[in-house]
Amino acid sequence: MNQNKSTQLREEQGRLFEVGFNIGILAYFQQNQIKTPWLDFYSRDLVKLQFSPMIKELIRRSSSISTTDQKIITRLSELT
Repeated sequence: MNQNKSTQLREEQGRLFEVGFNIGILAYFQQNQIKTPWLDFYSRDLVKLQFSPMIKELIRRSSSISTTDQKIITRLSELT
């Protein structure tokens, strides 16, 4: 994989991580009934997210990932 493609893949993985991290924070706020004025705003957007297409696209772009790793990543993404 060339340097530019590798950098782009890392950036995309970083964005996916950031979305997951933010979902965790929002879930914590909801579970602990912490009220914030922006919680509903973000929650509405997050309900629309579909991780499966995002994961499939990341796997497609990273041709260096083995078939076994692809299956593991796909399975883990379905658990969320």
